[in-house]
Amino acid sequence: GQQLEQKDKQLQLLKASVEETMQTTVESGIKSYSAAVQQKGESGTVCDSNILKKVMKSVAAEEDRSKNLIVFGLKEEDEEQLPALVNAVLDEIGEKPHFKATRVGWKRPGTAIRPVKITVPSSTAVHQILMKTERLRLVETHKDVWICPDRSSEERATR
Repeated sequence: GQQLEQKDKQLQLLKASVEETMQTTVESGIKSYSAAVQQKGESGTVCDSNILKKVMKSVAAEEDRSKNLIVFGLKEEDEEQLPALVNAVLDEIGEKPHFKATRVGWKRPGTAIRPVKITVPSSTAVHQILMKTERLRLVETHKDVWICPDRSSEERATR
């Protein structure tokens, strides 16, 4: 009985502490956001809307990119069945996600092979596939195929 009451008091104290911390965190987050919006930019206007738009576009693009993979070295053919080619590669590493696949870049005459962009339902699926890509090197038919995360032009420039 007494132990149960003691545990109940501890639980109540913990709950109160968590609620207070959450309230403080939420309030400070709202204050920091509103402070950023209220700051005057160089033009003298309240937080330039163009800057906010750029930030929002950047965040949205990064979120979109987290669900994409880029496959290099997948042979390009006339009248190719791209989903079947991608399925064959993913089967080799033991993954079978739903996906959309498209070639990226311009088709040029000659030997240039365009990369394939694969879009999967979640960033978790991307992570699972990336963890298994090493297996492709062991498969004779896919040893020249690489799967990489979809990177922004800034990220590609730093590599």
